Amino acid sequence: MLKYILRRLLVLTPTLLAILLITFVISRNTPGDPVYRELDAQFREGSHVTPERKDQEYARVSHARGYDLPTFYVSLTSLAYPDTLHRVLDLSDRANLAEMVSIYGNWESIVSYYRQLKKGLLRIRSHKMPPDQKDSILEAQVTIEQLLKVAKRPEIEYRLQILETLSQSVPLLVDSMQSEFYGIQGSFGAVLETQSTWKNYVPTLHFHGLHNQFHQWLMGVLRLDFGRSYSDGKRPVFTLIKEALPWTMVMGFFSFVLSYMIAIPLGVYGVRKRNQWQDRTVTISLFLLHSIPSFVAAMLVMTFLCNPAYLQLFPTTGLSSDGAELWPLGYRLVDYAHHLTLPILIFSYGGVTFVSRQMRGGMMESIQSDYVRTARAKGLSEHTVVWRHVVRNSILPILTHLAGLFPALVAGGVITESIFSIPGMGLLTIGALGSYDHPVTIGVLTLTASATLFGIFVTDILTAWADPRISFVEA
Repeated sequence: MLKYILRRLLVLTPTLLAILLITFVISRNTPGDPVYRELDAQFREGSHVTPERKDQEYARVSHARGYDLPTFYVSLTSLAYPDTLHRVLDLSDRANLAEMVSIYGNWESIVSYYRQLKKGLLRIRSHKMPPDQKDSILEAQVTIEQLLKVAKRPEIEYRLQILETLSQSVPLLVDSMQSEFYGIQGSFGAVLETQSTWKNYVPTLHFHGLHNQFHQWLMGVLRLDFGRSYSDGKRPVFTLIKEALPWTMVMGFFSFVLSYMIAIPLGVYGVRKRNQWQDRTVTISLFLLHSIPSFVAAMLVMTFLCNPAYLQLFPTTGLSSDGAELWPLGYRLVDYAHHLTLPILIFSYGGVTFVSRQMRGGMMESIQSDYVRTARAKGLSEHTVVWRHVVRNSILPILTHLAGLFPALVAGGVITESIFSIPGMGLLTIGALGSYDHPVTIGVLTLTASATLFGIFVTDILTAWADPRISFVEA
């Protein structure tokens, strides 16, 4: 058995690493600039933040989050592509420089042109603008900013022509900025003169060691550090998960217990009454139940069981009554149970049909086996034959369903928690998706994927324990 467990762990470990790698790629390709999202409160439109202060804060957060590091341990690029482009912090500037490299192929000239643009932009921002020249100076500033975002020659030359015209007609620019404008034009001329497009067709492998974004992110995940939320007061993602996870685990645990306690006896009952009216009644009832979507069922029970016009047996939403935090522990537990009864029922009823059908199908196959006839020939009672022999050999399909227990305990029931306003993982995920809170979404995704693998591992072990035909050595 120990060898079997070790073999399963050896298989699951690279699978987990592959899942974490895919999750990392998703996290690094989410829309928008993550640094600006994190600093949104400071950088929002209308806030009084100087460009210099903005650049400093951007550099600080980028360094703290590791965005100024290479992406992975190794990178396969062309000879023209530098291994230092990750040091350009602004993602839009970085993307434009990468496009220029693919067009012109001469990184040294391109980076010289980029530095001239940054120098000219910093210089023009530092000038005090006379009222009569303000519009023209702002036009020159916007033109330089646009040059940082374009890579194709016609677009660049068009804007350089605008700068040349402004530098010759605006007095302040004539006196103080003409040399910078000529430097920008000259550096782009050098880019055109030294084009080396052939370098784009020569592959190059760069090794970056452990000092890269993926390694830093992976170490953070192992420490359960998923970053900070964009929207929820910039709180750590794991703190939000710790607050939401217990309620989801309570709902998930009791839902699975309830669904199995109902489904397995129903499956056994259907087999013992097979082809009789009782079996058909149970089958039709379960399929009718399964055909009702969970959100429809939730609305129905809220209408008929939480409404003074019908039966107000349960509260509509929430976890506790007003002022319940002041009650003794026993009363609070009863109040929690009162509020969670309907969510647990809605969360579990969908699995009853599936588990009972799996149980019935497995038992229908097993009950016709030779060992069942042998047990009956020995004089064993039908109850003993069914529960001691048939059920154990029919439970393997049910065990595979346990693989979904652990991700359900982590991810929660999104629809159920949203309808009943249960502050669990499902409601947390919906809120993160709605507010584009990528760190929270990625954190939940990572934990759910890890829980899925753990569920598969536990299911494999239980299956091997329940079925002696599985070889521990060769599996």
